[in-house]
Amino acid sequence: MPVSYSIDPAQGLVLNIGTGVLTDADMRETQQRMIADADFRSTYSQLFDLTDVTDVRLTSPYLREMADATAFAPGSRRALVVTQTLLYGLSRMFQAFLGDHGEAFRIFGSRADAEAWLDLRRPVP
Repeated sequence: MPVSYSIDPAQGLVLNIGTGVLTDADMRETQQRMIADADFRSTYSQLFDLTDVTDVRLTSPYLREMADATAFAPGSRRALVVTQTLLYGLSRMFQAFLGDHGEAFRIFGSRADAEAWLDLRRPVP
């Protein structure tokens, strides 16, 4: 699966990892599984690491849909780690679509910077 997630209740964190080719369908399926997980809380922080993504097939209509139906509560800190120019551009588009819900959404070029901003008590694997 190109997008995985794990939930760390002790840190109040959802960790998503993207690898390979990233598609609308993969993102949608992962979000549905994540929301249905008994450990998921909308108030948790999110760290989404996209540094191992090799190709992106996300559409702007899906990015808008994902922003409109965000699983996270307003104020939940969400850090996105990207190293590719294309992913950075799509991330900024998603951030714009979040509008008022994007006040605690930040894009980082390194995982260490994202973890520091999230104020994690210990690094996540």
